[in-house]
Amino acid sequence: MKLFDKKWSPLCALCVMFNLLVIAGCGGNNPRGIPRGDVTGEVLFQQKPVTEGVVTFYSEQTGIAAPADLDGNGLFTIPDGIEIGTYTVTVAPPFVEEVAGAPPASKPTPQYENIPQKYRAIETSDLRADVKEGGNQYVFKME
Repeated sequence: MKLFDKKWSPLCALCVMFNLLVIAGCGGNNPRGIPRGDVTGEVLFQQKPVTEGVVTFYSEQTGIAAPADLDGNGLFTIPDGIEIGTYTVTVAPPFVEEVAGAPPASKPTPQYENIPQKYRAIETSDLRADVKEGGNQYVFKME
């Protein structure tokens, strides 16, 4: 038994070349070559760290959204940085995925009162960040 038939060899070669091009085109964390800034920070509510949630940077110019999880100290890092520019920042409770067919949770869903509603939506949040090339560190204070 042959592994490849002669009529399939050109098709296989074409598929391999296509996959190599796709992989090469997806390399790097800055495919468009636009300057980026590293982003780290802290989120506080009434001067205390917000230890659960997601911080998201939204750019009106590019439509880019870059999320980062808050850690147990209220700190976040956007792993590969983001393009330089001005961003609206939101802070939302952590996303909890419900599994179809799973029994209902025995505990009530947390309300996350330490994340006021106004900061959860791009339309109402007044948190802003001007990301520059290089390192950028922010402290977002919510009241």
